[in-house]
Amino acid sequence: MLIFMRSISIFYAIVAPLIFTWLVHLYLKEKAILRRLEKAGQVTIADIIDSGKRSTARSHYYYLVYRFYVVETGVGNIAYTREQTISKKHFEKLQHRATIAYLPTAPNISRLTRNDIDNTTQKSVMLIVFVITIMWLLNLLLIYIQK
Repeated sequence: MLIFMRSISIFYAIVAPLIFTWLVHLYLKEKAILRRLEKAGQVTIADIIDSGKRSTARSHYYYLVYRFYVVETGVGNIAYTREQTISKKHFEKLQHRATIAYLPTAPNISRLTRNDIDNTTQKSVMLIVFVITIMWLLNLLLIYIQK
């Protein structure tokens, strides 16, 4: 039993901080994208071309796929398609169109905005960060008690 507990302790002492760092990076990256969209984003209406629920062994999530068009000089309309995770509540009130913001310099970067905004991804990452932090702190406490 002691070997098992030490293995778990080593796992949480080494791996948990790495996972924590990676998740915080994802969160900060998403925050930076949202700030850029808020500052320089072009707002438009996108067509919702698909939506649904995906399930894994332990969880499920809702998503939508939207398509919008950007006029590029000398080229014409270029279609961009993006998938975004959304909440169940948002999924249930979906219409055929959604308001999105995209970066004119990089239209492949876009998110739902205004009345259609949905930050489910950010909230999920923060929940996982919270759980890992609690587990990591409990592990440190366990290591301390064992000494």
